[in-house]
Amino acid sequence: MGTSNDPIGADILARMEKLEQKLKTRRKTKRRHHRSRSPSPFSSSRGDQDRTCKRRCRRSESIEVLTSSVDDPQRPVLETATSDPLPFLVEAPLDPEILLLLGAPQNSEEPLGEPIHASIAERWPVVIQKGLDPEITQQLLKKYPVGPNCTFAKTPRVNPEISASLTDSVLERDLRLSNKQLQMSACLAAMGKVLSLLLKNEQPDGTSFIEALSDSGRLLCDLFYQDSLLRRTLILELLANPQITRKLTLKSRRLKSETEWQLSDFAYSDIIKRFGYPEIDLFANRHNAKCEKFVAWLRDPGALAIDAFTVSWEDYYFYAFPPFSVVLRTLRKIISDRPCGILVVPNWPIQPWFPLFISLLTNKPFYCKPSKYLLTSPDRRRHPIWNQLSLVVGRLSGKVSTKKDFMTKDKKGIHASNIMISSIAPSTLKQYSSSLKRWWSFCHQNRIDIYTFNVTKILDFLTELFSSGSNYGTINSARSALALLISPEVGTDFRIKRFFKGVENLRPGRPRYEITWDPHIVLKYLSSRDNKSIPLDILGKKLAMLLALTTAHRVQTLSLIDIRNIDVTSDKTLIKIPDRIKTSKRTRPQPVLLLPYFKERPQVCVATTLQVYMEKTKTLRGSCTRLFISPRGPNGAASTQTLSRWIKQVLKESGIDTTMFSAHSTRHASTSKADHTGISLDVIRKTAGWSSNSKTFAVFYKRPLQNNQSFAKAIYS
Repeated sequence: MGTSNDPIGADILARMEKLEQKLKTRRKTKRRHHRSRSPSPFSSSRGDQDRTCKRRCRRSESIEVLTSSVDDPQRPVLETATSDPLPFLVEAPLDPEILLLLGAPQNSEEPLGEPIHASIAERWPVVIQKGLDPEITQQLLKKYPVGPNCTFAKTPRVNPEISASLTDSVLERDLRLSNKQLQMSACLAAMGKVLSLLLKNEQPDGTSFIEALSDSGRLLCDLFYQDSLLRRTLILELLANPQITRKLTLKSRRLKSETEWQLSDFAYSDIIKRFGYPEIDLFANRHNAKCEKFVAWLRDPGALAIDAFTVSWEDYYFYAFPPFSVVLRTLRKIISDRPCGILVVPNWPIQPWFPLFISLLTNKPFYCKPSKYLLTSPDRRRHPIWNQLSLVVGRLSGKVSTKKDFMTKDKKGIHASNIMISSIAPSTLKQYSSSLKRWWSFCHQNRIDIYTFNVTKILDFLTELFSSGSNYGTINSARSALALLISPEVGTDFRIKRFFKGVENLRPGRPRYEITWDPHIVLKYLSSRDNKSIPLDILGKKLAMLLALTTAHRVQTLSLIDIRNIDVTSDKTLIKIPDRIKTSKRTRPQPVLLLPYFKERPQVCVATTLQVYMEKTKTLRGSCTRLFISPRGPNGAASTQTLSRWIKQVLKESGIDTTMFSAHSTRHASTSKADHTGISLDVIRKTAGWSSNSKTFAVFYKRPLQNNQSFAKAIYS
């Protein structure tokens, strides 16, 4: 046996010695066993002795080979003991044509390009893994604007009218994509700068080339980082399927020490000092509940309910610290139930749900910096990413995206704010929602506080709306929304007033209709439809049109008609509208619709058509008390949109141009026709629901009839 100072070689030698000892022991055992079976020393044949000798020789050769490889480091450790190659390993080379038919061998390794400079390789991976700092990104975007002959590379903007009709999720996705396009535009501008200098044969300082290409590379690395986050988000949203989410959240909220993290007491104390005391903890158990009332995720003896998503949150001022995987679902629940409460989420601005969280805030959020003791488990262990995890806490409301001026610090103020918010119509809040979203996006891009009254920034925002093609009404609606959000000074500041005077001069508002249609055309068409023979769906459309013409009320009022409030007499029919409508006020009486009988024209008599419709729907309406019901099962109450569609279909069948006139045009047509026939203005105002001093009819509704051809006919007579 050879020796070696190498520790690996010494280990191999020790193993070889043990192996040799085992072989000797085994040979001795076989000899004794062989002697016991063969009493005669001459019983074994010569062939057996030869085979035994060959086996011993092979063992000694293999041991020598392994030993010599240890002594000689240049020789391989695993070397074939036999010198003669096996015959089946020797193959003749194939013909090149046959090799071509077999195909080229495929390389299993992914091909790589040329290595980049070490300094670049040190910097780019950091951006790819963590992204660029937002301030650096903004600086680079301002540094490389698009050239005047390359404006096609600018980020296109969505039309404001189209943007107002889009859902929140679509707007959030469009904002992310537009920010990406903005970075791509800066990259194109930087690379275009370098190419332009090269094509002009200019020889500037080489540092300008390096700087432009390096900046574009950093922007592209940041886009790579954003796409990686987006892919992860899409996968998580795919897991947002209710069944999958249920399993995921059950696992994340199971009572195990490694998953049940709770907010520290000192952080919770700061929260209640800022936002008041909540009534219920929506995601807790009896060990970590912050309130006396709590909702558990699993069965718990002291829980008020199981699974917060199965109960209504509307009547509670809640506290919620949900699992991170269900934050988006929690925000959707806040929007649907319209409660007010405190929500704790991780401070992850790039997550798709973060803009929605910001839009639901009612005041400035509160940030919890990373700390060892911010989140703790039941066994007092730290969170695994405590040094990177910061939390953001905010008071949210689903009733309106912002209520800063209405909220106070104590609990009583919160309940009072809900009453004050009720002073704003839901349609108004819906109209303001689009403007507030655009304001939030503007503030986010310019890094300003959405609640600060800054005239310069507000004028910049309104100018941006004007430049995008918005009309006076859209910009004025945005001003009203900002006045509700920030301060009433937005509507009274002299500079903002002067701005709106300029908008009115540059882009004056025009009435929707310059003319209106003659109701006689529609009445002539409806007179050909017999009430008793036409189907129920056509009868409903006919009644909706007749009511809209004879009462001059909005479709909203017609949809609120209740059969219990209809009083039929021998000479007229009275319909009371106790529900709140658009023109309802404390000092103004609710409308009463008067429907007289037109015996000389029974086919278009609105009172008669009403009685026939009520008789036909008597057996279909069930417990529904609204006058208009769907003609098809389950025969529920017809909505405002359904009635508008019915009226528009009648207009189209009557020959009225529905590309110009909508369902609301019946209000213009009926009041204008009454004015042409000599009805006093006071009667028109009272019938249509306008006040005695209102100028609405004279300014917006009084229009010439479309088929007024008396002057032209007089010329030819």
